[in-house]
Amino acid sequence: LSGTLNALSPNSSGLLGFTLPSMAVGEHVITLTATDDGDLQATDSITLNVVEQNLPPTMPTVEITPGAPRTTDDLRCLVLVASTDPESSPAMTLNYRWLVDGVPAGVADDDLPASETARGEDWTCQVWGNDGTQDGPTGEDTVTIGNTTPSITGVTLTPAAAYETSTLTCTPTGWTDADNDTPGTVYAWTNNGNPVIGATGATLTGLYFDRGDVVQCEATPTDGVTPGSPLLSASITILNSAPSDPTLLLNPSPTADDTDPLVCQAAASTDADGDAVSYLIEWFIDVVHAPGWDGVTVIPAG
Repeated sequence: LSGTLNALSPNSSGLLGFTLPSMAVGEHVITLTATDDGDLQATDSITLNVVEQNLPPTMPTVEITPGAPRTTDDLRCLVLVASTDPESSPAMTLNYRWLVDGVPAGVADDDLPASETARGEDWTCQVWGNDGTQDGPTGEDTVTIGNTTPSITGVTLTPAAAYETSTLTCTPTGWTDADNDTPGTVYAWTNNGNPVIGATGATLTGLYFDRGDVVQCEATPTDGVTPGSPLLSASITILNSAPSDPTLLLNPSPTADDTDPLVCQAAASTDADGDAVSYLIEWFIDVVHAPGWDGVTVIPAG
């Protein structure tokens, strides 16, 4: 089938060897003819049957997307360079296998739903070809499931009517985390737009604000791994605090003669804002307001 295979001379020992890169499929009769210096010849033949060689499919190149997934991401195994069969077998198929932390996960598809994954897991996609007779080498890619940042939907600051004696409370709402981590929150406060140094808790007392100050809080969700996006509350303006009730003394007491002057003394009234306290004095005779004496502290005898 192949014609003359070789016409070289043997070595000094009479040996001749050569290599053929390939031979056609089918039956071959190999005949050797040896000729000496006197042109005498001798021949011998052998019969070879060359059968078709079944080579395995080639190794594919694969890639998992996304390359930096989180627990909310579906994974897809893409074949970048296909596995091919040298003999172009019509029975050629691609096979998929997913492994989690090196252990088969029982998924034999090119897609892996996010519900199968968890933060910190290593997922590997393996792909190989089969020509109906044998498997080819396996191509694979691996990704690690990263942390999903938590989020909140809002922040409330209470009470809405606040005084210097009030304790303000910052409350985040709508905390969610796809990894089901324990909720955490980092707090920050501002007073008139300036950071309140040392205030890192969910509450703020009047030590950090005065009447007329505009206070706001910021809440940042955290899962202990990655902080989410911070949100600001509405601002609150600190209202004026009324003075405390004074202590009144009326002398003489409990009775007085018409020869005794009446003396009204007020004391011990305080103001949380530190304002100076003054007193408005009103007099009542038999429970009836006597405006003519308002503002005086002493009513003369008689």
